[in-house]
Order: sequence, then structure tokens, then C-alpha cells
Amino acid sequence: MVEVSWQAFNFHGNAGCVTHLYNTALSSFNSLLSRQALKLSWHLNLIPVAVLIPYHEDKILQSNWWLRASGCPDSHYSNNSNIMLVDHLLAVTENIDAFFNRPFFGFHAEMLTALNSMNVDRDIVQKELKLVSLLHDIGKVEDDKMLYTIHPLDHELVLKRHTVVSVRAAIEILGTDKALSSDEKSRIYWAIEQHDISYGLYKQFLSTGYSPGFETWKTLNDKINTSDGAGLMYLLIFKLADIHGHANIGDVIWFYKTVQQNYFASLGLYLPIPVEDDMR
Repeated sequence: MVEVSWQAFNFHGNAGCVTHLYNTALSSFNSLLSRQALKLSWHLNLIPVAVLIPYHEDKILQSNWWLRASGCPDSHYSNNSNIMLVDHLLAVTENIDAFFNRPFFGFHAEMLTALNSMNVDRDIVQKELKLVSLLHDIGKVEDDKMLYTIHPLDHELVLKRHTVVSVRAAIEILGTDKALSSDEKSRIYWAIEQHDISYGLYKQFLSTGYSPGFETWKTLNDKINTSDGAGLMYLLIFKLADIHGHANIGDVIWFYKTVQQNYFASLGLYLPIPVEDDMR
């Protein structure tokens, strides 16, 4: 049960405050229902209620890729943990909702203000990042870095990394869906493909001291969204949600600091830097 202490608010007859509180509470409640419905739909094999589970999320949960992921242990934990890959995907999706539904205060307020300054619709970003979250690691069921495959986006021969396979899964599930525009699909696919790239760059920094410059970050940004900073915001928000199963978040802090120093600052954009309490 969720209880709200109305005495904690002093409205002084301000109808706008009441409306804002109502909308915030309703959004949080619907988000809670949606997350629980996602879990019940999969774990109990129920047919989901359309009002509670968005159509595209349901398509993922009903896919053969999701079925295979349900039998694959989550690589962030030991094989004896009984934590499956789908548990990780659902946890990251919940974290996306939690990020967008937190009170408008501190770090989260600054992040959403930065997103708004780029003329990006936060509701669209939230919807697309939830699909990214459900799909980002689903390719681990076929991950095999000893093999090569054709990249589904740029059609080059690449190692069969899980991110590449995850994009292929996303295209198979969402590619023919006319309810998603080609721009929406492109943002989703490229965010999946690049969701882990900051960690690779962080490891390179630790071993060589090399810090990616403006052009590197601009290239990554423009693959998702060509508006200055908007593409990287997808990855920056996603990294906050993807800490499930990660004890060390040094790479996330490095990602934020490096993007701010080497990319956002040059564009006159502001990027707040999180601390651990902002992510846990």
C-alpha cells in the first residue's frame, strides 16, 4: 500500500500544486503497475493487459529471444545464483522508470533540465530506453567472440559480440512494426549497439591513459541523435539504469566526467555528474 501524507504539503489554495502532485502520483502508480505486470506476464505466463503493458514491450516478452534468455544465467552473477538474464533486463527496465519518475530534485532535476534544453521529448526517451533495456543484453544467448558475423546496421564483418546480436534480435522483433517510426527504430538500435561502449573506452583509459576527445563523442552521439548532446543523453541515462549487477560504478562516473569535459563543455552544454547515491 502506498500512503501519501497530505499534511506534508502546504498548498495555500494553489490548484497547480495539487494538479502537479496528482499527476506525479498517477505517473508513479501507473509505472508501478506496468513493472509488476511485466514480471507477472513473464513469470506466470499470463496474457498481459494492454493498458498496463505497452504493445512493444509485450512483443519482446512474447518473443522467442525472451524465451531463450529466460534459460540463460545472468553473467553478472555466478551460475548458481538462479538469476537469469531476463531478471537483469527487467531490473534495468525498472531502473529506467525509476529515473524518470523520481522527484524533480537535485541530480535528476538537472539531468531532465539538460534533456529539455536539447528539445528532446522526455516521454519519448523514456519509452525508447525501456525498449533498449529489455533488449540490450538479450544477444548474450548467442554471444561468441570467436566467430564473425555481418553487422545488421552498417553491414560490416564484425566479431559476434552480444551487442551486435542484440541489435539483430531487436530488428527481428520490432523491425516490421509500423507503429514505430524509422527514426525511433534507428535510435533504439544504435543505443543497443553502443550501450556498452563507454565501458570499453574506460578500460582503454585505465590501461593507456587515453581519454576520447570531441570527435569520438560526437560520432557516438550522432549515431543515435544528431542534435548536440541528445544521442549521448540516451547512453548516459541508460548507464545509470544498467548498474544492476555492477558493484563498481567507476566507469559510469568516468563516462559522465569525460563527456562533460571533452564534449558537452565545448558545445556550451551542462551535464551534472552523479554520485553513487544518485544511482543506487
